[in-house]
Parts: sequence; C-alpha cells; structure tokens
Amino acid sequence: MHLEQLYLGCLAQASYLIADEASGVAVVVLEPESDLDQATLIQHCVERLAKFKVPARMHVIDELPRNATGKVLKRELRVMLAGEDSPAIS
Repeated sequence: MHLEQLYLGCLAQASYLIADEASGVAVVVLEPESDLDQATLIQHCVERLAKFKVPARMHVIDELPRNATGKVLKRELRVMLAGEDSPAIS
C-alpha cells in the first residue's frame, strides 16, 4: 500500500505485520498543511484495496524513524507504537 502515491497530503508511509496475526499496521506521515485525517485515510484504503491488503490498524505520526541512509527503521516503529491504541479497521 503506497498512500503517498494515492493521496495528496500524505508525505510518507510504512507498514509492518503484527506478530502472530495475519494483519498489518500502516503508519502514515502527513504533510504539515494537509487536511487529511485518519478516518479519511482508512476509508480510502477500504474503498480501494482488496480486503486482505487493508491494514488492521493505522497510526498517523509526525516522522518515520530512519537510519543514516534513509531506510525506515521498522523495529523502532514497533517499539514506538507498542502501547498505542489506534482504531481497528474492519
């Protein structure tokens, strides 16, 4: 799922699988002046993606953790979002 290609106002995205589940988590960074919200992005995914590709949860954050070469550090994302609840997408 590449939301930044599908939706103007979405600056970056990353996704990862949830341990012991077949579903995933989407993490999105919005442009500073964007009027998008989490509900709009979820609706966009539900309408345009196959059911098995729709993430189970979605988080909107300010910045993705990256290493020196720009690669997204998904391990840090998991730790950062471990205790956060986000709305489940059904």
